[in-house]
Amino acid sequence: MKKSMYVIALLVFLSQFLLAETIIQTYNFEKPEIKKANGFDEIVYENCRNFGEEGDPSLPYLAATILLPQNQELEEVRIISSDYYPVQDGITIKPAERQFPISSGKHLDYKVIPNEEIYNSTESLPAKIVNSTNTNFLCGHSIASFTVCPVSYVPLENQVEFLKSVTLEIKTVVTGKALASGRFLQNSAKIEKRIENLVENPEMLNQYSYSPQIRDNEEDILLITNNALLPSFSDYIDFKEETGFIMATATTEYINTNYTGSDLQEKIRNCIIDHNTNNGISYVILGGDSDTNNSSDIIVPHRGLSALDDPTIPSDMYYAGLDGNWNTDGDGTWGEQNEWDLYAEVNIGRICVDSATEIINFTHKLEMYQDSPVVTDIEKALMLGEELNSSPQTNGGTYKNEIVNGGSYNGYTTSGIAGNFTVSTLYQMDTNWDKYDVFSQFNSTGVNLLNHLGHSSPDFNMNMYNSDLTTSNFTNNGVSRGYVIGYSQGCYNGSFDNWHYNGYYMSEDCFAENITTLETAEVASIANSRYGWYQPGGTNSSSQYYDRQFYDAIFGQDIFGIGDANRYSKELDVSLIQTDEYMRWTAYELNLFGDPSMDIWTDAPVAMNVSYPASVPIGTSSIAFTTDAPYARIGLMQNGAMIGRAVAGASGDVTVNLFSAIDNTNDISVSIIGHNKIRHQGTILVVSNQAYVVIESYTVNAGGDDVIEPGETVTLTVTLQNVGDQDAHSVNMTLSETDPYITLTDNYESYGTIIASSTVTRTNAYTFTVSSSIPDNHPIQLNAGIVATEGNWNDEINLTATNPVDITYSPSSFSEILEPDQSSSQYLYLGNSGGATLDYTVTLNETRMSPLLRDMINNSKDIIPGDESLKIPSGIVYEYTSRSYCSASGGCDEYISRIQVGDIDNSSACSGYADYTSLSTDMTIGTGYSFILTISNPYTSDQGGLWIDWNQDEDFEDAGEEITTSWSGTGPYSITITPPEGALTGQTRMRARLTWNTAPTACGTHTYGEVEDYTVNVVSSGPDWLTIDGGYTVSGSISQGDPDDTITVGFDSSGLAEGIYNADIIVESNDPDESPLTIPVTLTVDTNPVPEITVTSPNGGEDWELDSTHNITWTSSNTSGNVKIELYDNGSFYNTIISSTTDDGTYSWNIPDT
Repeated sequence: MKKSMYVIALLVFLSQFLLAETIIQTYNFEKPEIKKANGFDEIVYENCRNFGEEGDPSLPYLAATILLPQNQELEEVRIISSDYYPVQDGITIKPAERQFPISSGKHLDYKVIPNEEIYNSTESLPAKIVNSTNTNFLCGHSIASFTVCPVSYVPLENQVEFLKSVTLEIKTVVTGKALASGRFLQNSAKIEKRIENLVENPEMLNQYSYSPQIRDNEEDILLITNNALLPSFSDYIDFKEETGFIMATATTEYINTNYTGSDLQEKIRNCIIDHNTNNGISYVILGGDSDTNNSSDIIVPHRGLSALDDPTIPSDMYYAGLDGNWNTDGDGTWGEQNEWDLYAEVNIGRICVDSATEIINFTHKLEMYQDSPVVTDIEKALMLGEELNSSPQTNGGTYKNEIVNGGSYNGYTTSGIAGNFTVSTLYQMDTNWDKYDVFSQFNSTGVNLLNHLGHSSPDFNMNMYNSDLTTSNFTNNGVSRGYVIGYSQGCYNGSFDNWHYNGYYMSEDCFAENITTLETAEVASIANSRYGWYQPGGTNSSSQYYDRQFYDAIFGQDIFGIGDANRYSKELDVSLIQTDEYMRWTAYELNLFGDPSMDIWTDAPVAMNVSYPASVPIGTSSIAFTTDAPYARIGLMQNGAMIGRAVAGASGDVTVNLFSAIDNTNDISVSIIGHNKIRHQGTILVVSNQAYVVIESYTVNAGGDDVIEPGETVTLTVTLQNVGDQDAHSVNMTLSETDPYITLTDNYESYGTIIASSTVTRTNAYTFTVSSSIPDNHPIQLNAGIVATEGNWNDEINLTATNPVDITYSPSSFSEILEPDQSSSQYLYLGNSGGATLDYTVTLNETRMSPLLRDMINNSKDIIPGDESLKIPSGIVYEYTSRSYCSASGGCDEYISRIQVGDIDNSSACSGYADYTSLSTDMTIGTGYSFILTISNPYTSDQGGLWIDWNQDEDFEDAGEEITTSWSGTGPYSITITPPEGALTGQTRMRARLTWNTAPTACGTHTYGEVEDYTVNVVSSGPDWLTIDGGYTVSGSISQGDPDDTITVGFDSSGLAEGIYNADIIVESNDPDESPLTIPVTLTVDTNPVPEITVTSPNGGEDWELDSTHNITWTSSNTSGNVKIELYDNGSFYNTIISSTTDDGTYSWNIPDT
């Protein structure tokens, strides 16, 4: 809500004839913060914005908004008294900087030049404390706006007086314009909240009087399209009515014939006025494109409004603000100074379509987003920021961080994105990103809210062209990944009249149209129809202001309708629009491509607690509803038609007055929607002197909880309710199913007599078993046949089985080729397609080869067909001899009764030699493991030894393989085993021996004692050439529906000789079917790798016009020096685009005009 911290007094005096009134308003100001930089002073007030013509002193202005008495306008603002702090010398207020179009090129080394005439003046600035006075009307409520400057500045003397307080006399007068606005006068909780958010004196609402609103036809949404497209909107209309909106439609052909106006735009606006004043519509959908250069696609024409040097800004605000006519002087230029109506009477949105397919796509996305959102994507936002200027350095990421974090910047405060959101960023100031990163966010990570700032054009946005807007690139289908709400400050990406800033009309639709009517991608977008604006070196731009306020509406003001939020951002401080042309330009150009009544998800949805009668008798004219959803919208349908709708208040409770009394016994369908609530859909039975039994509720007991999992036995407790007005006797219910994964073992229960309007419960009444192979999230439907003396009824029980976890991964292997002393990265993607949380740990295990085997591999060659010989490098002889471990045994008496190490804990009797190699334990290189050998029937002369074949050459003769031979005595014997660096990974042999009065050896037979062999699996502590996320171990968890986890696999050939290096990525998880996973990794170090270049854009199918500029992009590996780019036509050389350019992955090509 707008803070009125300056208001200390408010008095209203009525004139004797009630034709005018006076309001006394006092503002108090704390002393401002003064920031010094580059020889100038910046004056910083909280809740004041600094403005000025370029080069003039940048002065602070407070935007004041006052609710005036009914039917009156602001006549005059007079200063009664003012008080200043002591004069402050030595202040040179910084000159105001200009804003630049974001896509007009970089403005290097921009530095504002102070206006010498002003800075050498002895005149006090500003000339008046109060400026930009105006009156606008919000649904018949008169609202005055003006600015107050709390600074008096004498430039030449470098002298400032700061205002301490000022008392204003605000005079009002009854005018014809104010009286005319009375036709729009409406009163509702929503309108009151809007006004309370805007004005400093909301108590003035108590002085307004409202006539009872009695309408023959209530309407919520007016859809305007043409005759050709209207039939294709049928599914959209049905969906909106089912969710509680009364729909009205009007075609442009009908409007053109039946409404007055100088052109079709004015006639459409008059149609909207008619439906608003007579039927109370709150929302208008403009259902069609407005291509100025293509008459067949001027479906719902736009009105061009004027700001700065452009009188043709496509703006649907013209259809939202219904007071006046936006062309007071009749000169044909619309929306000039004081011609506007800046408070909207209706929320406006444009479904910018020109075909049935686009309507179907849009409708499907809207239904899926509202009714069946991808829950795991709701609390996710994506910020995209590009470099805007290099000198002074200006980064879109800096702007976007203000959106994310919220806070006080440039004299106003906004809320940031809520803490429950995970915010991903693609900032050029951090890393170079491209369209493929955006595709990955849509398709893999998941996004709900997207916010972009960067260079754009009518067919280019977010580093991609219209040609990239395909379902192949955007696979978020509303099921695997959710649909996205976009907001971009980019230039012209919402130019739905197809005008290009290079001075021509495009033949294709603009980017915002395409991305919202594609089958996938965005469900709604807010975009600029002309230039967006930025400030070199700062963030004080008009585009940033509206962007911040849009997100403040959602996360700071609890305004969740997308049309409401866009409207709020523009109407919060209308005096700024009156003061600054950039503000007016940007307000005009920000259009919603989507349904303005669409609710924005801001948290994971939860089920709604609702209460309403299960049945009503014929003749009912109203039905009471209780919910836990503030402002819930209830829609009631019968026989395919709406019979009633209502919107609850803050309590969530409301009584729906039906359009007419119920006159038939067909069921009533109930829909209830509320913010962050799962849509409730139910049924009310219409009864007349009868019993009617239904399932009132049921609970599940499955293995001690209510989660149905594979292999479990499930019992159901069921409550039946007689919703009729007569008793039901001898009631029983039988369950049946046709599900191959379910077997009912107890399907019948008797309930006896259920009196009217009562319930009967049977505990653990039904039982079924679940197959161990049931899929994850498998729906279970049990059909219920209810029988009583009075009749039979059918109902159903719907459940869902969950398969705990199911790990997914890609790729299945890694291979990399590097020159010595190079590094690179690839990525491992882990996912969970199961129903429970996946816990995983990823480790590395180097597959170390013997030097002989590595030489054989590294010196191998392919034999090419036709080769007569294969030369073997001199000095290398390949020889292989079959080997096996030497035999060893003892004669018992004393013997090894127990071995303990790691996972091995084996107790045994004596057998001379025992092969326990089926028992194994892991040992990580460099880690110590306790080993204990226990003796049975021991002697003091007993001795023991231990060996491990670290290099896997099937003997125990190599250095370090004798762990110990110094044990002696009766034991137990113990030692710490530490696998040495250089040990080969994988399974190898461990041998333990006990002897009497003889030094133990690894081989041979002794008269006494025993020998036991075991398996040790040597695990790498991590190869020095391979890392995962910069280390050797990564752990994580992935819940159902979460995006895949991305793990960076790093390669580094520093210090490695030429050759092939192998390792395994080991993934252990709680997925019983896929643990552990082994993913092989190969690194080839080669001083002469094969160079590779892959062109990424164009990638086929593009339509590039002559005399246009496009980026050719590519990826390269194992290359050096510059690259040459050539053009081929069907495989034949055409010409050379450029003979040499740097290998930086991109080249800007201006296509010749011939």
